[in-house]
Amino acid sequence: MLIIAMLCTHQASRQKKFFELPPHITGLILGNSHASCGFDARYIDGFVNLGESAEPMLFSYLKLKEFTKASPNIKTVLLEFGNPHLNNEIISSWLASCQGLEYYQPYLSIEETSYLFNQNPIGFVSIQPKSIREHFIFNRTAGFRFGSFEKIGKNKRFETSIADSLLKLKSEVVPLPADTGSIHKHNFQYLLKIIEYCKSKKIQLVLIRMPVLKAYRGWADENTFQQIVSERLKEVDFIDLQDFPLTTKQFHDLDHLNTQGSKMITTFLSHAINDGLLKEKNMQLLINSRIDSIR
Repeated sequence: MLIIAMLCTHQASRQKKFFELPPHITGLILGNSHASCGFDARYIDGFVNLGESAEPMLFSYLKLKEFTKASPNIKTVLLEFGNPHLNNEIISSWLASCQGLEYYQPYLSIEETSYLFNQNPIGFVSIQPKSIREHFIFNRTAGFRFGSFEKIGKNKRFETSIADSLLKLKSEVVPLPADTGSIHKHNFQYLLKIIEYCKSKKIQLVLIRMPVLKAYRGWADENTFQQIVSERLKEVDFIDLQDFPLTTKQFHDLDHLNTQGSKMITTFLSHAINDGLLKEKNMQLLINSRIDSIR
């Protein structure tokens, strides 16, 4: 059954038309829920937000390849990259959950399929009927859904803020874990694949860290994160928005922006891009200067 399912979904889904974006779209926003909630594409011209909740770099890599092959107008990729992407516990839980697997399965290599199967064999097998429905039956009747592709420009948005309540609970009950100094090697490997792919296609890639509250569990890996960025990613354009001036009322929870926060940070980034940010040799210097001017 597993082999049949993989063959069916593979044949049903690999069609270029499903990934073609309008000519005015020249940039992709990729990442996990920090991207999907943090960037509001209504306020940044020429970009589409394809971020997904609990998305490992493997899925962002697959999505990147399909959309850029079908849409040669894509010249820029903003890839959300923060502490969770290096955290063993967080990434392992995302992979084991099989979340989104039904959308990405046809684009996996044999090696990638085997890897995901080993993360959760029961979960992997149980997702096959849904995968067939999404890519074989659904594909022939009503079009194609790739993650939230059918909701482009309509990413999940939080109107409310429960951050203050969570901060109180966190300080009283749940201390941050210790920084282990280790990283999730598979997720980092696919970040490197994304970097190399963009280089090979002459696509400008910019890594962006979105702000989180420092009680968020992923913040425990801050020392490791800074070391990776400075030592292993020093040749990659990186923008750190962690110190962007936001109040707790502009967060939905400890690590996701609500609509107020996402509008503020997306508008800020859009203005910076319009003023030549992407042509700067040191983007962070310009970002820091602009942040200082609005404090």
